[in-house]
Amino acid sequence: MYRYLLEHPNVLPCKVKEPQFFTQHPLKVWWNINQYFQLFPDPEDKEEITLNWPELDASGALYQEKINYPVDPNQSYITGEASANTFYQAKPARIKRYLPDIKLVVMIRNPVDRAYSHYRMIQRFKEEGRLTRKLKGFEADMMEEMNAARTGKKTDFIGPGMYIEQFKKWTKVFPLEQMFVIRMEDLVNLPTEEVGANKGEEIMTELCKFLELPPFDFGDILKKRYNVAPVASFPMHFRSDLAWFYRPYNLVLEDFLGRPLKWDQ
Repeated sequence: MYRYLLEHPNVLPCKVKEPQFFTQHPLKVWWNINQYFQLFPDPEDKEEITLNWPELDASGALYQEKINYPVDPNQSYITGEASANTFYQAKPARIKRYLPDIKLVVMIRNPVDRAYSHYRMIQRFKEEGRLTRKLKGFEADMMEEMNAARTGKKTDFIGPGMYIEQFKKWTKVFPLEQMFVIRMEDLVNLPTEEVGANKGEEIMTELCKFLELPPFDFGDILKKRYNVAPVASFPMHFRSDLAWFYRPYNLVLEDFLGRPLKWDQ
């Protein structure tokens, strides 16, 4: 979604896609807040901005793609970043302290698919030598985490998909009106769901209104997928166990958001 939004002529990127800044210790945040702000375009900037975009090749290997964004000094812009761990790991009050008027865009997807995708990413990182974390196997690790989550413990793969718990935390600090929530399956035409051809465009139109951006035709860019890992088969016999675990959280989330999520169909 971030890549799509950057196609808008009034949006400029952060110099780092995912700074993961606000998940740090509060003293580090306080000490380095000015360095964080320097990652974003300055109103006086006149030179184009180069973004080092993390992308996956056809084999699933990570590489850095350089993308240039021109800057028009006579144009007005908004900017933002896309740290995926912010919603689950960051303290909302810490962000409120420095960015009280921020507009938050939250993308959620079927938590079963989210957990599997997250696990596969960590597996790739291990294979590439970027992590030394011990993994027992998807089913064993998920069973262990589901049991831990039932006792209130924080978990790495299961917890981020318990979205209602995060929304409760965030809406104590930021009103829901300050958030724009996107169901990933509505934006990206996934093979598991039939989605209207214009659904992605409708979402981006509403997002532009939320961000107070002028209308923009995103066109064919919405047909392109970014950062897509190679296809892998999901262990279907275990999928129902994960779906059953998440079902009560999803039902409460539907009531909270006032919309059907269709993840249990």
